[in-house]
Amino acid sequence: MNPRCQTRIVLALFLAAWMCVTSSGCLLLAGGAAAGGAAGYAYYRGNVTEKIDGDFTTVWHATQDALYDLGMPIKKVSRDNLSGVIESQTGKGERVKISIEQIIPKIPTDPPQTEVGVRIATFGDQETSRRILQQIAFRAHAQAVNPPTGASDAGNWRIPAQTVPGPAAASAPARSGSAP
Repeated sequence: MNPRCQTRIVLALFLAAWMCVTSSGCLLLAGGAAAGGAAGYAYYRGNVTEKIDGDFTTVWHATQDALYDLGMPIKKVSRDNLSGVIESQTGKGERVKISIEQIIPKIPTDPPQTEVGVRIATFGDQETSRRILQQIAFRAHAQAVNPPTGASDAGNWRIPAQTVPGPAAASAPARSGSAP
């Protein structure tokens, strides 16, 4: 083999080795970006949101009442005029974060709406989040229909605890006879 041909082969092998070494970092970076993107998407999907008819104050109180109905303790509360966050926990001890924000309508005469987002733990629990949102919507509607009557009741009032039948309650057999 002539020396010129050997030099070309060595140069080609060196170039191929150099490309493998330098592109392997890109491959790792691409793999890391894909994994990060998947984790980011899972985090994004963990926040379940719903628009609820009612102004911020009504939905804020409805959220607290819904948590009370569901036996979920209120751990932390922070709010301003048009948004707020309530933190609670599930029966299993998982952190629940409920974000509430008034939606400013494009047309001033449109009825008020408030967006409520529920996140359970880091990546969410769709079924439990929807159950909480269902109870908040139920309470917001009940408060809109049954506002406080007296001036002394306006600051702190609750409708007696009621819950919307969940999947287990809806399928439970009816009792017959008298209560024990």
